[in-house]
Amino acid sequence: MEITNVLMTIAIIAVLVATINVIALTTTQTTGRASSDSGDVDVEIESAVNIRFNVANLDWGAGSVIGNPAILDTLTLPYADLNWSPTDGDNVTTTGLSGGLQLENWGNVQVSLNLSATQDVNQFICLNDITGTCQAQSPGFNLDISDNAGETGSCPVANRSGTWDAWTPVSTSTSNEVCNEFLSAAANNELLIDFQLVIPISAPVGARQVQIDAAAFDSSGP
Repeated sequence: MEITNVLMTIAIIAVLVATINVIALTTTQTTGRASSDSGDVDVEIESAVNIRFNVANLDWGAGSVIGNPAILDTLTLPYADLNWSPTDGDNVTTTGLSGGLQLENWGNVQVSLNLSATQDVNQFICLNDITGTCQAQSPGFNLDISDNAGETGSCPVANRSGTWDAWTPVSTSTSNEVCNEFLSAAANNELLIDFQLVIPISAPVGARQVQIDAAAFDSSGP
């Protein structure tokens, strides 16, 4: 039986931009023998666009594909099916995997959100296998976007782009918008991004790592 050994890691980088300016002014005036003071304090608060991954790294550790295919995901314990055989001492228990990425809008305005990966399924799962064997066995690199638990309406249904709450192939396009109104209110400002990896038994051996990029743009209007 052919066995494929791989090390699966998803590394994350978030793009954060913030601007808050505070201006304070004071004036004094003196005329003749009388004296008077007046103080003006002016504060200008600008929009602050800030997003951050509260969970920013996913790691399934090392393991072997012992049946075709092995399916790993972040939705359901134990986060892998029986075709994935974790290496002794290196599995989801030791790597700390406990679900998907958690993305928060902690700025003060609603934003449009783009999500992309630095590698597509062929690059990440098949390591650009030039023989085509891995690709022929239907590898998968998918994500599932949803409101985080207790954060219903973080991206209202009418403002969602693409498919939510279902596995969708990961995009490498930096202009891949997934939400045009990601809210900032504390009660509903978090999204959950789960991942699914479908690894054929013919996938090349070796470690894998991919970067997921999140980009936010002010969509609150003038």
